[in-house]
Amino acid sequence: MSNIITGAISLAMAVAFFIYYPFRLSYALGFAKSLPVWIITLGTLALLIYDFVTSILEEMKPPRK
Repeated sequence: MSNIITGAISLAMAVAFFIYYPFRLSYALGFAKSLPVWIITLGTLALLIYDFVTSILEEMKPPRK
């Protein structure tokens, strides 16, 4: 249960940061110059969400004998 709580908090904080930063950068530089940051950000968020979901699903499995 603590894995779900801490994972959800860290996921929310990471999403807030990783969405705020590229928007500010694209506002300052324009979207074309900030495109690599967008690609890195979306890739990182996708892997973060995948890791969170797989760790929660692994925790919910019954133990093997």
